[in-house]
Amino acid sequence: ENLSGNAGNVLIDKILERMERANQSRPPVARSNLSNPSRRSWLVEAEFSILMVVCEWLHSNQERVDGLRPHLAAFTYSLLGRLSIGHEALAQAIFFQPELFQLSNGQRSENVQKIFTREFNTEGQVQQLRHSMFIYPPCVSGPTASTSLRCKADTSGRSEDVLPLGKLWMWNTLSSTVTEHGSTRQIVDMISHSLGLLTSLECTNNPRYVEGISKGTKLYHLANICLFPESVISDEFVGSTAQELFQILTTTPDLQDEISLVVDFIRACYDHSRLSRETPRSSDSKEDGESVKTLLGSSPSETVGGPLSQKELKALEDFVDDMCGAYVEFGAQYDAFTLFVRFFLRPWFPPKVTASVLSRLHPILNLLTVDGESRPDLMLSLRTSVRGGLPGVDPAARRDPSGVLDAHALSLRRREKTPSRDDYHYLLSTAVLGRNLASSSRRCECGVGAMRSRLRDVPAGVVYDVFRVAESFLQGDGSRGSLVECALSVCCDQTLALESQGRDVRDEWQRGAVENAKWERAMEGLQSVNEVQPTEDMHKY
Repeated sequence: ENLSGNAGNVLIDKILERMERANQSRPPVARSNLSNPSRRSWLVEAEFSILMVVCEWLHSNQERVDGLRPHLAAFTYSLLGRLSIGHEALAQAIFFQPELFQLSNGQRSENVQKIFTREFNTEGQVQQLRHSMFIYPPCVSGPTASTSLRCKADTSGRSEDVLPLGKLWMWNTLSSTVTEHGSTRQIVDMISHSLGLLTSLECTNNPRYVEGISKGTKLYHLANICLFPESVISDEFVGSTAQELFQILTTTPDLQDEISLVVDFIRACYDHSRLSRETPRSSDSKEDGESVKTLLGSSPSETVGGPLSQKELKALEDFVDDMCGAYVEFGAQYDAFTLFVRFFLRPWFPPKVTASVLSRLHPILNLLTVDGESRPDLMLSLRTSVRGGLPGVDPAARRDPSGVLDAHALSLRRREKTPSRDDYHYLLSTAVLGRNLASSSRRCECGVGAMRSRLRDVPAGVVYDVFRVAESFLQGDGSRGSLVECALSVCCDQTLALESQGRDVRDEWQRGAVENAKWERAMEGLQSVNEVQPTEDMHKY
């Protein structure tokens, strides 16, 4: 009778905790019994009864809604995802409870309910809804089951069932297909409401429902809002909330989580694509998996449960191509869209994806810079976009595939206008190439030769920056953070800029290609750093 204060939160937490603990403690045989439809339905009905009791109390205690909302939301969305055919009446009863879908700002708070309620009342589904109401007479005190009725109604026509929604149902609202029945305003309102609810879930202290879905899966569905009509991403609430949610999902504590984020993103992309409906993942050939393992390198596939298939990669390439097309058409002016495109430049994506993004966007690579981005945010984005620190110093450092290095060098070579040295793309490319040059100068003569060929037609002023990043990086602690600091110092701090050097240095490095003598003198500077000898500024070499 009294759910005031923290008591309501404790009650919901206890219910979720006991259910979770009971499921985990069951032996495999007992857990398999949950596949029994009657048993599964009984558990769902029990949870529904508890939820209705709490909602009835909230109707007369509106001042307690805000305190209970995060806990009730996790409980409610999990329950909705587990409802099956025959539970349509339960689902509609839940969607009729506005306090379960209320945003903290009180705006756009009924759009998700309206969408799903309308689905239950379409011509093809209304008969099934009425049938479900005979099984579960609508009353807030709980359902009264009638075992003499089947859960599925007899219908003359064929229509796709709304239930089960599945555990991803809230995220699927962000990646759903637009139909001619929905107006632009309705689409924006639905996406806004869904984003608000999901963001509040991610920010809550109750992690049970949140942690049941991988961050990479969430991020994939979030990225799909960029493929809606421009009016969606241009909405102020959608844009700012998508940015906030992007930052939450991409903030990872360690390198292993960074790799998992990308691999889960790729697999979610495949599961959502038409390719997954044509052929099950398990039917992909062993040769497909091995070839992808070679393509990705050892880290993503070996670390996170096996190689990816060719079909998964094909789905990813199609999705990235769609994103780049929309970015060129209208998305480059929106910061949220830019963050998603920059995500595809992370080193755990296949080299072919990196090359594709840099090639498709080469005329507008300067637009990957976010105006007003703080230095800490910029450093974090750059740090997660390189494969590690200096090999031999950073235990987690990985070698960059030649395809990635070639793509970055080519993007610097083919720029149609002189790049700004504080552009995001310029900073990332000089960091990636500078890291590889520093590593090669220390332990790989063939790597130095490959870098020389790679940078042959790159403007000499850009090569100068790559050398300065490599030299500064060798003098530091060899960490990823140090590499990013070196790139920012060399390219953004005027005291280290090429333009601040003496006229003779500027003339030499700005004149034509990087000649043999110029390259040799620069390499001598790196070698002297490797030998731990006192060095002078590189412009003296």
